[in-house]
Amino acid sequence: MIRQFLIFIAFLTSFACFGQTKFKLFAYSPCSNEVREIKYFGLKKGNESFNAIDTSGVVILKDTGVYVLSYALDKVGDSQLGEKYYLKSPGNFSDTLRLLKITPCIETSTRTAFSGYCCCDKKCEGRQIDYYENGNKRIEGKFVGGKPVGKLIFYDPKGGSVREVHKYNKKGRFKRKIVPHKK
Repeated sequence: MIRQFLIFIAFLTSFACFGQTKFKLFAYSPCSNEVREIKYFGLKKGNESFNAIDTSGVVILKDTGVYVLSYALDKVGDSQLGEKYYLKSPGNFSDTLRLLKITPCIETSTRTAFSGYCCCDKKCEGRQIDYYENGNKRIEGKFVGGKPVGKLIFYDPKGGSVREVHKYNKKGRFKRKIVPHKK
């Protein structure tokens, strides 16, 4: 009797999984050249939000349609949030996002708190360039001890044109922001 009950439960479980749409998200790190799972992220369809219900990193969707990436608890660029996924049939789907190499960082563990830029989780040093997932430049500049020195250039994700330039003195103190005129 117990065996028949377990077989019946297994049948119901497999039947419930048939036709489901599952979505998994991965991250490529330009720092380590590795791909890993993103465990915490959310998708939206209209006003409904869908999140992983456990640490598996799998979001179960109730039907097909257009889903939008609403958040990812990892170092992904803002240009990747809002990514649309067109799911036309039930099944298993995934995407791989590119993590940021250069990020603003605050380090409070030292005696004097540090605020500047980190490259691959360490204070940026020397000339550094980071890219958007489409291959266009995202940010470039020279750093000394995590502080930008001279020009820190931010680029537009779509066209690669300069969005704004921050100027810093030799000690890494912010001087001014320049926003080029759009033609």
